[in-house]
Amino acid sequence: MRGLFEDQKDHAEGAHRATRHLEEVAQDASGSRYYEGVWMVCTLDQGKRRKITALIWGLLFLEAALLGVCGCLRGSGMDGCVFVLLPYALCILSVCFSIRHMIEISFAGGRMREYPYKKHMKGLGPCAAAGMIFCILCIGARLAEAVMAGGWERAGRADIARNGILFLALQILTLAALVFSYRLAGSLTWKESFDPPA
Repeated sequence: MRGLFEDQKDHAEGAHRATRHLEEVAQDASGSRYYEGVWMVCTLDQGKRRKITALIWGLLFLEAALLGVCGCLRGSGMDGCVFVLLPYALCILSVCFSIRHMIEISFAGGRMREYPYKKHMKGLGPCAAAGMIFCILCIGARLAEAVMAGGWERAGRADIARNGILFLALQILTLAALVFSYRLAGSLTWKESFDPPA
């Protein structure tokens, strides 16, 4: 019974944490709602913040394009090897989540409420890091497949060998873009503020 009560308590605390940001919205005498919680303000000047944001967007589009081309290469490991397909799919998912976070960050400008800051700005770096890990796993799985097959030239035609090498090259470029995305996300520094926006 004690374990059951502890589980119920943990569930209640988790539910409270999930809705705690709603308590930061108050209502004045006229019935208008306003936010009275913590604001997160970017410490960079507007020009530098926009430049970094634009660079991150450019890298995200590059990553998406490179991953899209990888998926179109015939005989590059994308047509039957689950050890290549799985990390490739998870890498795409990481980039998609990064794009989702960047949409919210871009619309917020240089000031965000604490809850969306923790959800999106704090989630951008881990998404890029996860993408790097999955990209490395994909490259490793593709190399391992080539070795076990006895080399691309012996495993099939020359075009399959060419596509396999191109796939690796594109994955390495994707990895480089993810590394830069991760570093740029870390360069966006923020501080707490209790002053409402002007």
